[in-house]
Amino acid sequence: GADGVALKNEKLDWKADLRIYANSSLGTVTLLDKNGAGKVLADPTAVTTAYDAFYDDRELQWTDLLCIDVSKLTAADIGSGVVYVSIDEQSGRHKGVQLYNAVTLPAPMTVASDNSIYVQGNYNTVSWKPSAVIADAVYMLSGSWTNAANHNTNASPNAGSATTYNVAILSGD
Repeated sequence: GADGVALKNEKLDWKADLRIYANSSLGTVTLLDKNGAGKVLADPTAVTTAYDAFYDDRELQWTDLLCIDVSKLTAADIGSGVVYVSIDEQSGRHKGVQLYNAVTLPAPMTVASDNSIYVQGNYNTVSWKPSAVIADAVYMLSGSWTNAANHNTNASPNAGSATTYNVAILSGD
């Protein structure tokens, strides 16, 4: 990118061993290592997309998601433990990253994004490892959350369930 050396030394984007970029339609998803080389995950199904995943009543917009099944990531996939995700914005549509199946992390892990991050279900509760989520906004979704149950503008929210998160959170501009 156009970032100079000083910014590259500071931004998590440039420190991440797994960098994931998606265009606004989610039709193109690119995975790179911190050197900008293409990256292939041990299980390529660990990263999927969901256009019209659910209607966000707070944002009053449809939310499109880049979904990361954490249970399918390996320590080799995340390297130093920093994962950076960025989705191109689109007028009238909210973009976000959904982390799920994350009861056990593959290694100490920080996930950062310039989009919103939705943490679904118990997170880092078995074999605890240091972890952080850093994003514009971070939403904690209970283990009973389903995207499908919030798939129209008049949906009643999912009933919550007891859910545990062991993660440091940094959010906001």
